[in-house]
Order: sequence, then structure tokens, then C-alpha cells
Amino acid sequence: MSTNNDPTQKNNQIFISYAHEDSNYAHRLFGELKEFEKEYNLKFWLDKDSLLPGQNWSNVIQNVISESKYFILLLSKNAIEKNTYVQEELRLALEKADQQQAQIYIIPVRLDNCEIIEPIQKLHVVDVFPDWKYGFEKILLAMGISAKPKKLTDIQWENLLDAIDRKNCIPFIGSSTLEFYNKIDNDAFLTFDELAREWAKEYDYPFEAPYQLPKVVQYVAITELGNEMTAKDNVAAKFRKKPPPNFKSSKYNKSPHAILAELDLPVYITTNYDFFMEEALKNKGRKPRSEICKWSKELREMVEEETEQDPYKPKVEDPLVFHFHGTIDLPESLVLTERDHFEFVINTNKENEKDMIPTFLRRSLPTSTLLFIGYSLEDINFLSLFQGGLSFMSTVRKRKNSIAVIQIPVEKDSVKREKVTKYMEKYTNHMFEIVIYWGEPNDFIEELQVKWQQFINERIPAT
Repeated sequence: MSTNNDPTQKNNQIFISYAHEDSNYAHRLFGELKEFEKEYNLKFWLDKDSLLPGQNWSNVIQNVISESKYFILLLSKNAIEKNTYVQEELRLALEKADQQQAQIYIIPVRLDNCEIIEPIQKLHVVDVFPDWKYGFEKILLAMGISAKPKKLTDIQWENLLDAIDRKNCIPFIGSSTLEFYNKIDNDAFLTFDELAREWAKEYDYPFEAPYQLPKVVQYVAITELGNEMTAKDNVAAKFRKKPPPNFKSSKYNKSPHAILAELDLPVYITTNYDFFMEEALKNKGRKPRSEICKWSKELREMVEEETEQDPYKPKVEDPLVFHFHGTIDLPESLVLTERDHFEFVINTNKENEKDMIPTFLRRSLPTSTLLFIGYSLEDINFLSLFQGGLSFMSTVRKRKNSIAVIQIPVEKDSVKREKVTKYMEKYTNHMFEIVIYWGEPNDFIEELQVKWQQFINERIPAT
């Protein structure tokens, strides 16, 4: 039985039926659907654009309708009262609908407050007036396509690039960014996922994949090593064995850290334990300063406090790289095990522990565009960051123009993607408005590099 639930299968032709008086609506729909053409292997059929000179249009239309996976019917007073072609196309579509067992084939769309004609009164109709965006998302869902495109809109890019230009953007760097280095260096660098798999195998971890590093390390610390500090020392030692990338080498020009360093921002935040961001900034002639979140009493006692005589404020020349979850140079600072993440959330939510985050960072975070790169919803580093390190932002007035871009691995199940998107929006909406970019970190970061260079070039006056 055909279910219409897999938008990646080969037969993804879409026939758009409309009255010629409504051609502007048809072309708008066609243009917006094109955003999904490559990802979902879509093909579109719009009479004026698809018919070739000399073709018998009646025969062609009949064949195309019989071969199409979806028949989008644009209903309006023009289509119902004046256009017999639309009615003939609907007749052919109804014949196919009777012959197949697909859950959805005809997708009726109202362009105005017209009556629903009798042949389709049993079908649910979506209105694209007065809210086109809401109606368009419903059309996508009917075809098993996530309502959130992979790419950002032009306006979203403009907002992000403007924030970068004003030095009002703060990138957050997650563990998935490390995968870039493995791909070009033959597994020369260690990722969180690799270490989790390695220890799960070595210590006979009894739970099923996918393995999360905090869970695996917690198990190993309890059952094998005897305490969590030994596990932190071991993990820190493993990461220290691998030297950071040599960002002077051209093979790292497209790496996430190198591209982020090109933005010349005053603040960078990471939940990774490495110093890749510092090295990328040094390669650009910057003098970065590293700081950690003092998320426990022991850390606050260990880490020297900044003196009032020498207050530090990040600048482009000497930017801050803030390590929310610690560094390999200080194993005690690592937010590594499940217990660490729980304590991180609890401690960073205490009102009397606000010195865990520098004052200037606490002031700039709620008013900046936050750019998250290398995280997924299943990433406990990402979740604990929102529930703990950034929780204070819920008490600060939300800026309407704030944008957070989250990279989440593409989920082919469109229903799941839609649920994840809505969950993500609700999860963070008390802090800032959020835009989700579906895809791998490097897909986004390379597009960012191109967009940023174009932005800079447009500001340079012609000579």
C-alpha cells in the first residue's frame, strides 16, 4: 500500500492546477516549493512553464496528472466560476484518487473565501488567506515535508550578518564541529562520539547505542575507575595527546573554527574541552584569552579571581574564548559525567552564584545574537547549557530581533522534524526567538563564510 509518507522516493512530481487569473499565486507557490526541490527530489508541473511548443497539451496534462504524486488544487472564485480547465483537471485527479490507496493525493488550497465544490467536500481544505505562511506549512506537511527549510531566509541572513558586523553576535561551539577534522585528517582528532564508542566497547557498556559520552563516562567512573576525577584525568589526557590543528595550513581554511575566527568577534563560547578556537584566533593575529565557567565551589577556590585594578573587557584584538564546560588543562573544570551536568544545572541556577559567569558576559548574552554550531537536541551539553548556564536569560527582556541558529542532523521523517522544530521553539522561547537550520555544521559554516565575504565586498566602494 502506498502511504505518501516518504518524501524522498523517486516519484515526487507535483501538479499545480490553477485558473490563469490566479497565476501569481501559482508562481508564488511554485517558487517557495523550489526551496525543497533538491532535498526531497521534487519535480513540478506548471502548465505555462512545463509545456513545450507543439505538444498536445490535453494529452500531456492527462499523462502528467496520472503520473504525479500530488495534485495541488488552487481554489478561488475564478477557478470555480470561470475556469473549465481547472474542473477538467480535477476530474482527472479524482479518477486517479479512486484508483490508488494513497492517504493524500489531492491537496485543495483556497486562495479566497470561495465555496468548496461538491467533488472535494469530503477533503480537508487549507486556506492560504489571510495567513500565507500558515497555509504553506500545511501544504508541506500534507506532502510529508518539514515546514522548516534547510536554508535561512534572506531576512534572517541579513539580521545575522548585521549582528556580526556590529560585533553583537556570540557563537557557541559544540562537539559536532570536531568531525570536520576527522574527515580531512584520517581520524587524527578525537570527537566526543568516538570516545564514547571507544569506552563503551573497552568497558563493556551494557546499554544500547547511540552512546552519549556523559552516560558512558559515568558508568565507567562508577564500575571501573572508582571515582569521577580519575575518569576526568583520563579523558583530559586523551584529548591532550592530539595537538590542535595547525591553522596556518590551507587544509583547515574551511574548518568551523577558522571561519568563525574570520568574523573578528570579541566573544566566542564553547562547550568543548579543547583550545581549537584559541589557535584559530592566534592564526589571525589575535591574542585570545581563555576563561572557564566556575560552576562548582572547588573551581571558584582554584581559579584566581580577576582584580578590580585590571578589569578585562573582550575586544576584537584580544577576544574572549569562554569555556562553559571546562578545559583539558584543568580536568577539575570538566562538565563530563551525568552527575557533572546535573550539578552544573543546579549550581548555575543559584541566585547567589552569579559570579560563575563574568559580569560583562552576563550583560552581553541577552542582548546578542547567539549562533549555535555543532549541537543536536540529544546533546546533553546543549540541554544543560540552556537549563543551567543560560537560564538567567529568562529573567531578561527578550529582544525581538535575536536569532539563534541551531544545526540539527537532518531527520528524514517529516513528522519528527516538525515535532522537533516546535519543541525547539518552545524550549528556548522564554530566552530569544530561534531559527532552526537543518543540516550538518559545516554546511552552514561554509555558507556563512560566503555570505559574510559578500557582505564585506558590498561595503567596499568601487574604485
